[in-house]
Amino acid sequence: MKRVMLVTILVLMAQFAFSDAQAEDPTLPITPGLYTVTSKTSSNLNPEPKIQIMDVCIDAPVLDPSGYLPSAANCSLDNVKKDGNKASFDISCQSTKRSGGTPGMPEMKGKGDCSTTQTELYCHFKMVLPLQEEEFTIDSVRQGRRVGDCPDLE
Repeated sequence: MKRVMLVTILVLMAQFAFSDAQAEDPTLPITPGLYTVTSKTSSNLNPEPKIQIMDVCIDAPVLDPSGYLPSAANCSLDNVKKDGNKASFDISCQSTKRSGGTPGMPEMKGKGDCSTTQTELYCHFKMVLPLQEEEFTIDSVRQGRRVGDCPDLE
């Protein structure tokens, strides 16, 4: 699972490096290693936050915020603004279809910001999904701290 997440992040970093749609690279400097990351996600329809804690191996000297987005392959970061170790951006996720053509994830828009120190990361995403009679908002925060070196995966 950790290896899959790492490969996904690296692939997304490569995709964004060659994308003309982005004004600025969203990656932020960070010390490679094993990070304990706490994720808190809540919504206006379910304000009780869902909390998840996981160990994540970051083996590149940069953090790519797009790796934390839902269905990252269908989401893009636009209007990226960077200042040192801080980045803010607009998020746009396209609607998806499941196999057989049934609707999957609907279109979502939002805003995000991330910051890093050499050994800590912080990302906040606020997404909006229009429903029939009201908006569904998702508020997600990821905070992490380096706890050591990545385990040898060989």
